[in-house]
Amino acid sequence: MRATTPEETPMALYSDNDNKYVMVINGKIPTERVINGLLHASLGLVHRANGEAAADFLPYDDADESGVRMISRWPVILLKAKNGNQLRRLRQEAMEAELTVNDFVGQMMGSSAEEQRRQTREAAEADLDYWAVCLFGDAEIIAPLTRRFSLYRG
Repeated sequence: MRATTPEETPMALYSDNDNKYVMVINGKIPTERVINGLLHASLGLVHRANGEAAADFLPYDDADESGVRMISRWPVILLKAKNGNQLRRLRQEAMEAELTVNDFVGQMMGSSAEEQRRQTREAAEADLDYWAVCLFGDAEIIAPLTRRFSLYRG
């Protein structure tokens, strides 16, 4: 019997799945731009979740002690939304469910952090162009909120 690679292992078989990180990107945004936004949003999510013992980062060191990697115990899932309105709805539902949430919007693109902050601050929520929404929390709460999205395939 051939051993499965990590990429082939279904998440349902992963034993540490009480919590999870789910990141959903807007499929209409070009990949090179949305990945930038996703990385910013995911860093912010880690900052928000850092106070939660549930985030559970574990050291992964190697036999040569060449350096310790800090990796969360919980799975990280990347999904794709059809558009920003789906992300807006997901964000609202996740906040109502009291999940840890962070997002990235198109208004956050600009020549400086101050310009990005100004553009975001001046936009009404209904006018925000959602590029990515990141969630962390109880897998059973997250699952029904994310069923409408497809797995990101690159």
